[in-house]
Amino acid sequence: MDTAAPATPVLVSVTDDVAPVTGVLTSGGSTNDATPTLAGTAEANSTISILDGTALLGTTTADASGNWTFTPTTGLTDGSHSLTATATDAAGNASTATTAFTLTVDTVAPTTTATLTTLTADTGTTGDWITGDTAPTLSGTVSAALGTGETVQVSLDGGTTWSDAVVSGTSWSWYPVAQFAAGGYTAMTRVVDAAGNAGTASSQAFTIQTTAAPVVSVQQSAGLLGIAGANLFDLIDFSQQQLFAATDYNNNIQSVVLHYGGVASLLSTSQYNANSALASELGLQFSVVNNNGILGIAASSTMTITATDGGTIDNLRLNEFLGSVTLSGGGLLGINASLLSSVTIQATDSTSLSSTANAGQLLNVSLLGTTQPSAIIEGTSGNNTLTGTSGNDRLYGYAGDDTLNGGAGNDLLRGGAGNDVLNGGDGNDILIGGAGNDTLTGGAGGDIFLWEVNAADNTGGNGADTITDFTLASGPDDATADRIDVSALLVGYTPEADGAAHYVNGVATIDSGDTIGQYLTATSDGAGNTVITIDRDGAGTTYSATTLVTLTNVTTNLETLLANHQILV
Repeated sequence: MDTAAPATPVLVSVTDDVAPVTGVLTSGGSTNDATPTLAGTAEANSTISILDGTALLGTTTADASGNWTFTPTTGLTDGSHSLTATATDAAGNASTATTAFTLTVDTVAPTTTATLTTLTADTGTTGDWITGDTAPTLSGTVSAALGTGETVQVSLDGGTTWSDAVVSGTSWSWYPVAQFAAGGYTAMTRVVDAAGNAGTASSQAFTIQTTAAPVVSVQQSAGLLGIAGANLFDLIDFSQQQLFAATDYNNNIQSVVLHYGGVASLLSTSQYNANSALASELGLQFSVVNNNGILGIAASSTMTITATDGGTIDNLRLNEFLGSVTLSGGGLLGINASLLSSVTIQATDSTSLSSTANAGQLLNVSLLGTTQPSAIIEGTSGNNTLTGTSGNDRLYGYAGDDTLNGGAGNDLLRGGAGNDVLNGGDGNDILIGGAGNDTLTGGAGGDIFLWEVNAADNTGGNGADTITDFTLASGPDDATADRIDVSALLVGYTPEADGAAHYVNGVATIDSGDTIGQYLTATSDGAGNTVITIDRDGAGTTYSATTLVTLTNVTTNLETLLANHQILV
C-alpha cells in the first residue's frame, strides 16, 4: 500500500503571453495577461492542482518526464492573486503546496495620452515638422500626471519597437542615440502601465531635410554653442569668450571664411589670428589675407579654414578651433558699430550650401580682443601637466606624455600624441585620448569618452586605452551615466535612431537584423574588467578586431551598454 506523499512540485515559471510586454513574470509583479501560463516539474504522471489562494483553478497532468504546464480556462479577475501548485499521485497521496507566486492582474489600459508637440530645430515655418537636425529631440505633453509605474513610449517603426521617453511632470522628451537618415518619419507615442497595458497611441509625421545650409553665429550670448545639433552632445560652452560658431546638421562643412572689412574711414592694421598648433592637432589648416588699407580705401582681413586632407570638417573640431580665433592690431582702437557690422562668418558645406552671419551689435566687444581665450589651456611638444579652472575649459596636451586635469566646469580634454592621463574632474566632460595608450578618468558628472579617426588603422589611430571610473547606467534614461562614442570609427554601419539594442522582457537584446555585433564586442577579462574590441568594418577584411578600451572594475556586456545608450554608434 502506497501512503507516501509525492515531493512538492516545482513552479518553474509564470509567463505573460499578452502584448505589448510578454515573457516570464517575477513573483510580486504585474501582468495584463488574465490567463498566464504556469509551468513546472513534479513526480511523473502525477496530477497537478493549481490554486488561487484556496480556490481551485484547475488541474493538469505531469508527463512521463515530470514536466507540466497549465493555462486557466477562465481568466483571473483584475486584482491580486496568490498561485500555488500541489501534486497528487495515483494512490491519492497529495504533496505540500509550492511557495505562493503572487501577481497583480491589470487589464485596464491607461486613459492618459501622450502627444508630440515639438521637434528640436524645426526649420522654416515653425510647426511645419521639418528639421535639418539629423538627431532631433522629440518633446511633448501628457494629458495628466502619470500613475505609478506608467511610462511614455515612442516608436518610429510603426509600433514594432518602443523606447521610453524621459518624463518630468506632464512634459516628456525623447532623445535619439544615433542620427536619422533624410526622409519622412512618423513618431507614435503612448502611455504604458506597469502591467504592460498600452493606452491609445497618437502619431505625428515629421521630415528630416538634410539639404539645409550650415548654421553660423557671430553673436556673443549665453548658450552660443547650443546649436551643435549634429553632435549627440553640445560642444563645451565657453561662449562668454568665443565669438564665432558654425555647425552643420550633416557634420560636413567644407570651408569657413571669417572676414572683416568695408570700413573706408578706418585706418587699420588689424588681422585675424588663430592657433597653428591647435589647427594641426585638429586636422585643420587656415590662411589669412590682409589689406591694411589707406584713408578712404577699406581695410580688410580674411581667414579661410579648411580640412588638412581636403575633406569635410566635423562640428566638434571646427568649433574648438574657432574658439582660438582673435582679431589683433591697432584698428581695434577705433572699434565701432560700423566695424562690428563688417565682421562676418560664412560656412559652406560639401553640397555648396552656405550661410553667412555678421556681428551686429555685440554684447561684449572684448570678444574681438587680441589674446586667445583663457579657457584654452595648451601644452607643448614635451611632457606637460595642465590644470583647468573652475570654469569650462579646453585642455590640449599635444605631443608628449601629458597629464590633463579638468576643473570644476564642463571641460574638454584632448591628449594628442603620447601616452596621456586625462582626469575630467567635476562637471560633464568630454575626454579624447588621441594616439597612444591613454588612461581616462571622467570624475564626477556624466562624461563622454570620444574616439576620432586619426589614421587608417585598426583603431583609427587610437591606442588601447583604459577608463578607470566608467559609471554604468541604471537604465536607458539615466542622463548622469558615462558614455562611449565610437561612431566616427565605424565603417559601413548604419545606426538606427533609437539605438541598436533594447530591453525585451527585462533583458538587454540587440535588435534583430542589426549588425553592430560584427563591429564591437564587450567581454569580461576574468579579473572584473570589461574589454571593448572593435573591428572597424565589421568584416575582418580591411580591419581586424583590436582592443580599443578597457573598463576597469566594471562587469557588463555589449547588449546592456547599447540598450542603456552608453555606447554611441
